[in-house]
Amino acid sequence: MPEKTPGSIQIQQLNMRIRGRGPEAAHRIANGVVGSLARALPDGASGRYGALNVRVPVASNASDAEISVAVAAAIARELDRGRRHGGYRT
Repeated sequence: MPEKTPGSIQIQQLNMRIRGRGPEAAHRIANGVVGSLARALPDGASGRYGALNVRVPVASNASDAEISVAVAAAIARELDRGRRHGGYRT
């Protein structure tokens, strides 16, 4: 099976609260979220979405990459839930 080609995504604002991490780690995590989310979205997914508020519990010793994947997965679940129920589009 061919590897899925990542889609394109633009996030205008991403606010995260992560204890014990500085601005450099936040940038790495945010960049990882975008990449992971683009791969997690279904082929052909498009549209504009309003604000999402997700809570993502992660272990205190989670790596930046693990946090990125967890956040992206939570966002993808919310977007999918919104698509199935007709919400979140603006």
